[in-house]
Amino acid sequence: MPQNYKLFELLSHIPKKELANLRKLLVSPFFVRHQKTIELFDYLVQFHPHFSSPELSRQSMYEALHPNKQFNSQQLRDVMSFLVETVEHFLVFRSLQEQPNEYTRLLYAKLAALGMQSYLEKNLQKTKRELQQEYPKGLNTLFYNFETETRLFRIKEDGSINNSLRAKQYVPVFEAFMKWLYPKMLEQALVLCSNNSLYESGMFSQTIPLLQQMPFPKDGMVIEIYHKLLALQLNKRAEDYADLKDFFLHHQQQMELELQMLCVGKLFEYLNFAAINTPHPILNSDDYLLWKQIARELEIRVNGVLSPAVFYNGAVETIRRNQQISLSEYIKQYAPYLPAEKAQNGIVDYVWAIFFFKEGDYDRCLDYLSKIAPKKLDFLRFEYRALLIRVFFEKREFELAAIQLDSFRHYIKDEELPHEVVKLYWNFYRIMVRLVKLYRETQSNKAKAQKARKLLQYLHSLSPKPLTTDWLIKKINQFIALHQ
Repeated sequence: MPQNYKLFELLSHIPKKELANLRKLLVSPFFVRHQKTIELFDYLVQFHPHFSSPELSRQSMYEALHPNKQFNSQQLRDVMSFLVETVEHFLVFRSLQEQPNEYTRLLYAKLAALGMQSYLEKNLQKTKRELQQEYPKGLNTLFYNFETETRLFRIKEDGSINNSLRAKQYVPVFEAFMKWLYPKMLEQALVLCSNNSLYESGMFSQTIPLLQQMPFPKDGMVIEIYHKLLALQLNKRAEDYADLKDFFLHHQQQMELELQMLCVGKLFEYLNFAAINTPHPILNSDDYLLWKQIARELEIRVNGVLSPAVFYNGAVETIRRNQQISLSEYIKQYAPYLPAEKAQNGIVDYVWAIFFFKEGDYDRCLDYLSKIAPKKLDFLRFEYRALLIRVFFEKREFELAAIQLDSFRHYIKDEELPHEVVKLYWNFYRIMVRLVKLYRETQSNKAKAQKARKLLQYLHSLSPKPLTTDWLIKKINQFIALHQ
Protein backbone atom coordinates (compact mmCIF):
# COMPACT_ATOMS: atom_id res chain seq x y z
CA MET A 1 0.00 0.00 0.00
CA PRO A 2 1.30 3.52 -0.82
CA GLN A 3 1.99 5.88 2.04
CA ASN A 4 -0.24 8.86 2.76
CA TYR A 5 2.18 11.49 1.53
CA LYS A 6 1.54 15.23 1.93
CA LEU A 7 1.91 15.51 -1.86
CA PHE A 8 -0.92 13.03 -2.46
CA GLU A 9 -3.20 14.90 -0.07
CA LEU A 10 -2.53 18.20 -1.84
CA LEU A 11 -3.06 16.82 -5.34
CA SER A 12 -6.23 14.96 -4.38
CA HIS A 13 -7.88 18.31 -3.53
CA ILE A 14 -6.98 19.95 -6.84
CA PRO A 15 -10.03 19.77 -9.18
CA LYS A 16 -9.37 17.69 -12.28
CA LYS A 17 -10.05 20.66 -14.57
CA GLU A 18 -7.28 22.59 -12.80
CA LEU A 19 -4.56 19.99 -13.38
CA ALA A 20 -3.72 21.43 -16.81
CA ASN A 21 -3.26 24.89 -15.31
CA LEU A 22 -1.09 23.45 -12.57
CA ARG A 23 1.14 21.82 -15.21
CA LYS A 24 1.55 25.21 -16.95
CA LEU A 25 3.01 26.54 -13.72
CA LEU A 26 5.24 23.50 -13.38
CA VAL A 27 6.87 24.01 -16.77
CA SER A 28 7.53 27.69 -16.04
CA PRO A 29 11.32 28.24 -15.67
CA PHE A 30 10.67 30.44 -12.64
CA PHE A 31 9.41 27.52 -10.54
CA VAL A 32 10.97 24.32 -11.89
CA ARG A 33 13.74 23.19 -9.52
CA HIS A 34 14.34 19.84 -11.22
CA GLN A 35 13.25 18.36 -14.56
CA LYS A 36 12.08 15.28 -12.72
CA THR A 37 9.41 17.42 -10.99
CA ILE A 38 7.40 17.56 -14.22
CA GLU A 39 7.93 13.85 -14.86
CA LEU A 40 6.71 12.98 -11.37
CA PHE A 41 3.61 15.15 -11.84
CA ASP A 42 2.82 13.50 -15.19
CA TYR A 43 3.18 10.10 -13.55
CA LEU A 44 0.93 10.95 -10.61
CA VAL A 45 -1.99 12.60 -12.46
CA GLN A 46 -3.05 9.26 -13.93
CA PHE A 47 -3.98 8.17 -10.39
CA HIS A 48 -5.86 11.40 -9.49
CA PRO A 49 -7.75 11.87 -7.22
CA HIS A 50 -7.48 8.76 -5.00
CA PHE A 51 -3.77 7.85 -5.13
CA SER A 52 -4.37 4.36 -3.74
CA SER A 53 -2.70 2.27 -6.44
CA PRO A 54 0.18 -0.13 -5.56
CA GLU A 55 2.11 1.65 -8.31
CA LEU A 56 2.46 4.64 -5.96
CA SER A 57 4.96 2.97 -3.67
CA ARG A 58 8.25 4.81 -3.26
CA GLN A 59 10.08 2.22 -5.35
CA SER A 60 7.52 2.39 -8.16
CA MET A 61 7.66 6.20 -8.32
CA TYR A 62 11.46 6.16 -8.34
CA GLU A 63 11.47 3.52 -11.08
CA ALA A 64 9.18 5.75 -13.20
CA LEU A 65 11.62 8.64 -12.80
CA HIS A 66 14.88 6.67 -13.04
CA PRO A 67 14.35 3.44 -14.99
CA ASN A 68 16.83 0.65 -14.28
CA LYS A 69 18.59 2.59 -11.52
CA GLN A 70 19.11 1.68 -7.91
CA PHE A 71 16.52 3.21 -5.54
CA ASN A 72 17.67 6.46 -3.91
CA SER A 73 15.32 7.62 -1.16
CA GLN A 74 16.81 11.13 -0.86
CA GLN A 75 16.45 11.86 -4.58
CA LEU A 76 12.77 10.93 -4.48
CA ARG A 77 12.16 13.07 -1.38
CA ASP A 78 13.79 16.07 -3.10
CA VAL A 79 11.63 15.77 -6.21
CA MET A 80 8.47 15.30 -4.15
CA SER A 81 9.41 18.34 -2.06
CA PHE A 82 9.87 20.47 -5.20
CA LEU A 83 6.45 19.38 -6.45
CA VAL A 84 4.78 20.13 -3.10
CA GLU A 85 6.27 23.63 -3.15
CA THR A 86 4.96 24.30 -6.66
CA VAL A 87 1.47 22.99 -5.87
CA GLU A 88 1.37 25.29 -2.83
CA HIS A 89 2.40 28.24 -5.04
CA PHE A 90 -0.42 27.32 -7.41
CA LEU A 91 -2.96 27.36 -4.58
CA VAL A 92 -1.73 30.80 -3.49
CA PHE A 93 -2.03 32.16 -7.04
CA ARG A 94 -5.54 30.82 -7.35
CA SER A 95 -6.45 32.33 -3.98
CA LEU A 96 -5.13 35.73 -5.06
CA GLN A 97 -7.17 35.54 -8.27
CA GLU A 98 -10.29 34.81 -6.22
CA GLN A 99 -9.50 37.58 -3.71
CA PRO A 100 -8.35 40.67 -5.62
CA ASN A 101 -8.33 42.69 -2.41
CA GLU A 102 -5.72 40.36 -0.94
CA TYR A 103 -3.62 40.64 -4.09
CA THR A 104 -3.79 44.43 -3.96
CA ARG A 105 -2.94 44.40 -0.25
CA LEU A 106 0.25 42.41 -0.88
CA LEU A 107 1.17 44.60 -3.83
CA TYR A 108 0.76 47.78 -1.80
CA ALA A 109 2.86 46.35 1.03
CA LYS A 110 5.67 45.60 -1.44
CA LEU A 111 5.42 49.08 -3.01
CA ALA A 112 5.68 50.62 0.45
CA ALA A 113 8.69 48.42 1.29
CA LEU A 114 10.40 49.60 -1.92
CA GLY A 115 9.76 53.23 -0.96
CA MET A 116 7.55 53.91 -4.02
CA GLN A 117 5.32 56.39 -2.19
CA SER A 118 4.13 58.40 -5.21
CA TYR A 119 3.27 55.28 -7.19
CA LEU A 120 1.56 53.79 -4.13
CA GLU A 121 -0.55 56.90 -3.47
CA LYS A 122 -1.86 56.96 -7.05
CA ASN A 123 -2.90 53.32 -6.77
CA LEU A 124 -4.52 53.88 -3.39
CA GLN A 125 -6.55 56.81 -4.70
CA LYS A 126 -7.72 54.64 -7.60
CA THR A 127 -8.73 51.85 -5.20
CA LYS A 128 -10.58 54.35 -3.01
CA ARG A 129 -12.59 55.63 -5.99
CA GLU A 130 -13.50 52.08 -7.00
CA LEU A 131 -14.66 51.25 -3.48
CA GLN A 132 -16.84 54.35 -3.36
CA GLN A 133 -18.73 53.22 -6.46
CA GLU A 134 -20.30 50.26 -4.68
CA TYR A 135 -21.23 49.32 -1.14
CA PRO A 136 -18.89 46.99 0.74
CA LYS A 137 -19.88 43.34 0.51
CA GLY A 138 -18.87 42.13 3.94
CA LEU A 139 -16.51 42.45 6.88
CA ASN A 140 -13.42 41.62 4.81
CA THR A 141 -14.22 44.45 2.42
CA LEU A 142 -14.87 46.78 5.34
CA PHE A 143 -11.40 46.04 6.71
CA TYR A 144 -9.95 46.51 3.23
CA ASN A 145 -11.59 49.95 3.11
CA PHE A 146 -10.02 50.71 6.47
CA GLU A 147 -6.60 49.58 5.24
CA THR A 148 -6.83 51.72 2.12
CA GLU A 149 -7.67 54.79 4.18
CA THR A 150 -4.93 53.96 6.68
CA ARG A 151 -2.25 53.68 3.99
CA LEU A 152 -3.33 56.95 2.39
CA PHE A 153 -3.30 58.64 5.78
CA ARG A 154 0.18 57.39 6.65
CA ILE A 155 1.59 58.73 3.39
CA LYS A 156 0.32 62.22 4.27
CA GLU A 157 0.64 61.93 8.05
CA ASP A 158 2.52 64.48 10.11
CA GLY A 159 2.82 65.12 13.84
CA SER A 160 0.11 67.80 13.93
CA ILE A 161 -2.72 65.40 13.10
CA ASN A 162 -4.22 63.63 16.09
CA ASN A 163 -6.09 60.36 16.40
CA SER A 164 -9.55 61.95 16.43
CA LEU A 165 -8.93 63.38 12.98
CA ARG A 166 -7.69 60.02 11.81
CA ALA A 167 -10.88 58.37 13.02
CA LYS A 168 -12.94 60.74 10.87
CA GLN A 169 -11.33 59.21 7.79
CA TYR A 170 -13.23 56.01 8.49
CA VAL A 171 -16.74 57.36 9.04
CA PRO A 172 -17.80 57.28 5.32
CA VAL A 173 -16.33 53.79 5.02
CA PHE A 174 -18.33 52.52 7.97
CA GLU A 175 -21.53 54.24 6.84
CA ALA A 176 -21.24 52.64 3.41
CA PHE A 177 -20.72 49.27 5.06
CA MET A 178 -23.73 49.74 7.34
CA LYS A 179 -25.97 50.56 4.35
CA TRP A 180 -25.20 47.04 3.21
CA LEU A 181 -25.31 45.32 6.60
CA TYR A 182 -28.11 47.10 8.45
CA PRO A 183 -31.05 45.86 6.30
CA LYS A 184 -29.72 42.33 6.77
CA MET A 185 -29.58 42.85 10.53
CA LEU A 186 -33.15 44.13 10.47
CA GLU A 187 -34.32 41.14 8.46
CA GLN A 188 -32.76 38.87 11.06
CA ALA A 189 -34.45 40.87 13.82
CA LEU A 190 -37.74 40.45 11.99
CA VAL A 191 -37.30 36.69 12.13
CA LEU A 192 -36.44 36.81 15.83
CA CYS A 193 -39.55 38.76 16.81
CA SER A 194 -42.07 37.11 14.48
CA ASN A 195 -44.21 34.03 14.88
CA ASN A 196 -44.61 31.10 12.51
CA SER A 197 -47.76 32.41 10.84
CA LEU A 198 -45.76 35.34 9.50
CA TYR A 199 -44.32 33.16 6.72
CA GLU A 200 -47.61 31.42 6.00
CA SER A 201 -49.42 34.73 5.56
CA GLY A 202 -46.90 35.97 3.01
CA MET A 203 -46.26 39.10 5.05
CA PHE A 204 -42.52 38.56 5.33
CA SER A 205 -41.76 39.23 1.66
CA GLN A 206 -43.83 42.42 1.76
CA THR A 207 -41.81 43.86 4.62
CA ILE A 208 -38.38 43.41 3.03
CA PRO A 209 -38.65 46.43 0.65
CA LEU A 210 -39.63 48.57 3.64
CA LEU A 211 -36.66 47.32 5.62
CA GLN A 212 -34.29 48.13 2.77
CA GLN A 213 -35.35 51.80 2.92
CA MET A 214 -34.56 52.25 6.60
CA PRO A 215 -31.51 54.34 7.52
CA PHE A 216 -29.32 52.80 10.19
CA PRO A 217 -29.29 54.60 13.57
CA LYS A 218 -26.36 56.85 14.40
CA ASP A 219 -26.26 55.78 18.05
CA GLY A 220 -26.89 52.73 20.19
CA MET A 221 -25.31 49.33 19.72
CA VAL A 222 -24.65 49.71 16.00
CA ILE A 223 -22.29 52.64 16.47
CA GLU A 224 -20.63 50.78 19.36
CA ILE A 225 -19.79 48.01 16.90
CA TYR A 226 -18.20 50.64 14.66
CA HIS A 227 -15.93 51.89 17.44
CA LYS A 228 -14.84 48.35 18.26
CA LEU A 229 -14.09 47.55 14.62
CA LEU A 230 -12.24 50.82 14.18
CA ALA A 231 -10.04 50.21 17.23
CA LEU A 232 -9.36 46.69 16.03
CA GLN A 233 -8.34 47.81 12.55
CA LEU A 234 -6.21 50.75 13.67
CA ASN A 235 -4.32 48.93 16.42
CA LYS A 236 -4.62 45.21 15.65
CA ARG A 237 -3.81 44.35 19.25
CA ALA A 238 -4.81 41.12 20.96
CA GLU A 239 -6.77 43.06 23.55
CA ASP A 240 -8.84 44.72 20.78
CA TYR A 241 -9.83 41.33 19.41
CA ALA A 242 -10.75 40.20 22.92
CA ASP A 243 -12.71 43.41 23.51
CA LEU A 244 -14.77 42.92 20.36
CA LYS A 245 -15.48 39.29 21.26
CA ASP A 246 -16.49 40.17 24.83
CA PHE A 247 -18.71 42.98 23.58
CA PHE A 248 -20.74 40.62 21.42
CA LEU A 249 -20.93 37.96 24.12
CA HIS A 250 -22.12 40.33 26.83
CA HIS A 251 -24.44 42.45 24.70
CA GLN A 252 -25.95 39.87 22.37
CA GLN A 253 -29.37 39.93 24.03
CA GLN A 254 -29.51 43.72 24.12
CA MET A 255 -28.38 43.83 20.48
CA GLU A 256 -31.24 41.51 19.52
CA LEU A 257 -33.75 43.55 21.51
CA GLU A 258 -32.54 46.82 20.01
CA LEU A 259 -32.66 45.49 16.47
CA GLN A 260 -36.09 43.96 16.99
CA MET A 261 -37.35 47.25 18.37
CA LEU A 262 -35.92 49.20 15.44
CA CYS A 263 -37.28 46.69 12.96
CA VAL A 264 -40.83 46.74 14.26
CA GLY A 265 -40.92 50.41 15.23
CA LYS A 266 -39.54 51.62 11.90
CA LEU A 267 -41.85 49.33 10.00
CA PHE A 268 -44.86 50.97 11.62
CA GLU A 269 -43.44 54.43 10.97
CA TYR A 270 -43.47 53.66 7.25
CA LEU A 271 -46.99 52.26 7.48
CA ASN A 272 -48.52 54.90 9.75
CA PHE A 273 -50.18 56.92 6.99
CA ALA A 274 -52.00 53.79 5.77
CA ALA A 275 -53.08 52.47 9.16
CA ILE A 276 -56.64 53.83 9.06
CA ASN A 277 -57.18 53.89 5.29
CA THR A 278 -57.49 51.28 2.57
CA PRO A 279 -57.30 47.56 3.44
CA HIS A 280 -53.84 46.11 3.14
CA PRO A 281 -52.57 42.52 3.60
CA ILE A 282 -50.20 43.61 6.33
CA LEU A 283 -52.66 45.88 8.09
CA ASN A 284 -55.44 43.29 8.08
CA SER A 285 -53.33 40.44 9.40
CA ASP A 286 -53.51 39.20 12.97
CA ASP A 287 -49.71 39.28 12.90
CA TYR A 288 -49.95 43.04 12.58
CA LEU A 289 -51.62 43.22 16.00
CA LEU A 290 -48.94 40.96 17.42
CA TRP A 291 -46.22 43.20 15.99
CA LYS A 292 -47.80 46.27 17.50
CA GLN A 293 -47.81 44.66 20.91
CA ILE A 294 -44.22 43.46 20.44
CA ALA A 295 -43.14 46.92 19.31
CA ARG A 296 -44.56 48.56 22.41
CA GLU A 297 -43.14 45.99 24.79
CA LEU A 298 -39.69 45.99 23.16
CA GLU A 299 -39.38 49.75 23.10
CA ILE A 300 -40.41 50.12 26.74
CA ARG A 301 -38.11 47.26 27.72
CA VAL A 302 -35.06 48.67 25.92
CA ASN A 303 -35.51 52.43 26.33
CA GLY A 304 -37.99 52.81 29.13
CA VAL A 305 -40.06 55.06 26.82
CA LEU A 306 -42.46 54.60 23.90
CA SER A 307 -42.01 56.46 20.62
CA PRO A 308 -44.98 58.50 19.29
CA ALA A 309 -44.98 56.42 16.07
CA VAL A 310 -45.50 53.13 17.90
CA PHE A 311 -47.99 54.66 20.35
CA TYR A 312 -50.00 56.20 17.50
CA ASN A 313 -50.16 53.02 15.44
CA GLY A 314 -51.39 51.00 18.40
CA ALA A 315 -54.06 53.60 19.18
CA VAL A 316 -55.25 53.78 15.58
CA GLU A 317 -55.49 50.00 15.41
CA THR A 318 -57.59 50.01 18.59
CA ILE A 319 -59.95 52.54 16.97
CA ARG A 320 -60.04 50.84 13.56
CA ARG A 321 -60.74 47.33 14.79
CA ASN A 322 -63.18 48.29 17.57
CA GLN A 323 -61.30 46.00 19.90
CA GLN A 324 -62.55 45.09 23.36
CA ILE A 325 -59.87 47.18 24.98
CA SER A 326 -61.12 50.76 24.84
CA LEU A 327 -59.07 53.70 23.68
CA SER A 328 -59.20 55.12 27.20
CA GLU A 329 -57.63 51.95 28.58
CA TYR A 330 -55.01 51.92 25.84
CA ILE A 331 -54.03 55.54 26.53
CA LYS A 332 -54.02 54.92 30.28
CA GLN A 333 -51.70 51.94 29.79
CA TYR A 334 -49.21 53.38 27.29
CA ALA A 335 -49.32 57.21 27.39
CA PRO A 336 -47.21 57.34 30.60
CA TYR A 337 -44.32 55.85 28.60
CA LEU A 338 -44.32 58.65 26.01
CA PRO A 339 -41.41 61.11 26.33
CA ALA A 340 -42.74 64.12 28.26
CA GLU A 341 -42.22 66.61 25.44
CA LYS A 342 -43.87 64.28 22.92
CA ALA A 343 -46.91 63.77 25.13
CA GLN A 344 -47.20 67.54 25.53
CA ASN A 345 -46.95 68.06 21.77
CA GLY A 346 -50.43 66.66 21.18
CA ILE A 347 -50.10 63.03 20.13
CA VAL A 348 -52.71 61.94 22.71
CA ASP A 349 -55.09 64.75 21.66
CA TYR A 350 -54.66 63.76 18.03
CA VAL A 351 -55.57 60.14 18.81
CA TRP A 352 -58.76 61.33 20.53
CA ALA A 353 -59.55 63.53 17.51
CA ILE A 354 -59.35 60.45 15.24
CA PHE A 355 -61.60 58.54 17.62
CA PHE A 356 -64.35 61.19 17.66
CA PHE A 357 -64.15 61.63 13.87
CA LYS A 358 -64.77 57.91 13.44
CA GLU A 359 -67.66 58.17 15.95
CA GLY A 360 -69.17 61.04 13.94
CA ASP A 361 -68.78 63.59 16.75
CA TYR A 362 -67.16 66.27 14.60
CA ASP A 363 -67.44 69.07 17.14
CA ARG A 364 -65.48 67.14 19.76
CA CYS A 365 -63.01 66.10 17.06
CA LEU A 366 -62.50 69.77 16.19
CA ASP A 367 -62.07 70.63 19.88
CA TYR A 368 -59.17 68.20 20.17
CA LEU A 369 -57.60 69.35 16.88
CA SER A 370 -57.71 72.96 18.05
CA LYS A 371 -55.45 72.05 21.01
CA ILE A 372 -52.63 70.88 18.75
CA ALA A 373 -49.80 72.76 17.03
CA PRO A 374 -49.44 70.74 13.77
CA LYS A 375 -45.68 71.24 13.40
CA LYS A 376 -45.12 69.50 16.73
CA LEU A 377 -46.78 66.32 15.46
CA ASP A 378 -43.73 65.41 13.36
CA PHE A 379 -44.72 62.63 10.93
CA LEU A 380 -48.45 63.14 11.61
CA ARG A 381 -48.60 66.81 10.65
CA PHE A 382 -49.85 65.98 7.13
CA GLU A 383 -52.59 63.66 8.37
CA TYR A 384 -53.60 66.34 10.89
CA ARG A 385 -54.33 68.82 8.10
CA ALA A 386 -56.13 66.19 6.02
CA LEU A 387 -58.30 65.32 9.03
CA LEU A 388 -59.10 69.00 9.60
CA ILE A 389 -60.28 69.28 5.97
CA ARG A 390 -62.52 66.23 6.37
CA VAL A 391 -64.01 67.59 9.61
CA PHE A 392 -65.07 70.84 7.92
CA PHE A 393 -66.42 68.82 5.00
CA GLU A 394 -68.51 66.59 7.29
CA LYS A 395 -69.81 69.70 9.09
CA ARG A 396 -70.77 71.01 5.60
CA GLU A 397 -68.61 74.07 6.13
CA PHE A 398 -67.35 73.91 2.55
CA GLU A 399 -65.84 77.40 2.52
CA LEU A 400 -63.58 76.50 5.45
CA ALA A 401 -62.74 73.17 3.81
CA ALA A 402 -61.72 75.02 0.62
CA ILE A 403 -59.51 77.42 2.61
CA GLN A 404 -57.82 74.50 4.39
CA LEU A 405 -57.31 72.73 1.05
CA ASP A 406 -55.50 75.76 -0.33
CA SER A 407 -53.24 75.80 2.74
CA PHE A 408 -52.72 72.05 2.34
CA ARG A 409 -51.51 72.56 -1.25
CA HIS A 410 -48.91 75.15 -0.22
CA TYR A 411 -47.90 73.04 2.75
CA ILE A 412 -47.07 70.04 0.53
CA LYS A 413 -45.07 72.23 -1.85
CA ASP A 414 -42.96 73.67 0.95
CA GLU A 415 -42.10 70.36 2.61
CA GLU A 416 -39.28 68.07 1.51
CA LEU A 417 -41.07 64.74 1.25
CA PRO A 418 -40.36 61.39 -0.45
CA HIS A 419 -41.84 61.28 -3.95
CA GLU A 420 -44.35 58.50 -3.17
CA VAL A 421 -45.62 60.31 -0.09
CA VAL A 422 -46.02 63.55 -2.04
CA LYS A 423 -48.13 61.71 -4.63
CA LEU A 424 -50.29 60.28 -1.85
CA TYR A 425 -51.09 63.76 -0.52
CA TRP A 426 -51.43 65.37 -3.94
CA ASN A 427 -53.97 62.74 -5.00
CA PHE A 428 -55.96 63.41 -1.82
CA TYR A 429 -55.88 67.12 -2.62
CA ARG A 430 -57.00 66.57 -6.25
CA ILE A 431 -60.03 64.52 -5.25
CA MET A 432 -61.03 66.73 -2.31
CA VAL A 433 -60.90 69.95 -4.36
CA ARG A 434 -63.29 68.46 -6.93
CA LEU A 435 -65.52 66.96 -4.26
CA VAL A 436 -65.88 70.25 -2.38
CA LYS A 437 -66.59 71.99 -5.68
CA LEU A 438 -69.36 69.48 -6.47
CA TYR A 439 -71.11 70.16 -3.17
CA ARG A 440 -70.93 73.92 -3.76
CA GLU A 441 -72.25 73.86 -7.35
CA THR A 442 -75.83 74.82 -8.25
CA GLN A 443 -76.23 72.66 -11.38
CA SER A 444 -79.02 70.14 -11.96
CA ASN A 445 -78.96 66.87 -10.08
CA LYS A 446 -78.31 64.89 -13.28
CA ALA A 447 -75.24 66.96 -14.19
CA LYS A 448 -73.88 66.70 -10.65
CA ALA A 449 -74.32 62.93 -10.56
CA GLN A 450 -72.55 62.59 -13.91
CA LYS A 451 -69.60 64.66 -12.67
CA ALA A 452 -69.45 62.59 -9.49
CA ARG A 453 -69.25 59.36 -11.50
CA LYS A 454 -66.38 60.79 -13.54
CA LEU A 455 -64.67 61.83 -10.31
CA LEU A 456 -65.02 58.27 -8.99
CA GLN A 457 -63.47 56.90 -12.19
CA TYR A 458 -60.65 59.41 -11.87
CA LEU A 459 -60.02 58.35 -8.26
CA HIS A 460 -59.74 54.68 -9.26
CA SER A 461 -57.21 55.60 -11.97
CA LEU A 462 -54.84 57.30 -9.53
CA SER A 463 -51.67 55.65 -8.32
CA PRO A 464 -50.95 55.57 -5.51
CA LYS A 465 -54.47 55.78 -4.16
CA PRO A 466 -55.16 58.99 -2.22
CA LEU A 467 -54.94 59.34 1.52
CA THR A 468 -58.24 58.10 3.09
CA THR A 469 -59.38 56.47 -0.16
CA ASP A 470 -62.24 54.53 1.47
CA TRP A 471 -63.71 57.68 3.00
CA LEU A 472 -63.46 59.55 -0.34
CA ILE A 473 -65.22 56.74 -2.22
CA LYS A 474 -67.95 56.68 0.41
CA LYS A 475 -68.54 60.46 0.11
CA ILE A 476 -68.66 60.36 -3.70
CA ASN A 477 -71.13 57.45 -3.68
CA GLN A 478 -73.30 59.29 -1.15
CA PHE A 479 -73.32 62.31 -3.47
CA ILE A 480 -74.30 60.17 -6.48
CA ALA A 481 -77.13 58.50 -4.52
CA LEU A 482 -78.38 61.91 -3.39
CA HIS A 483 -78.50 63.47 -6.88
CA GLN A 484 -79.35 60.68 -9.31
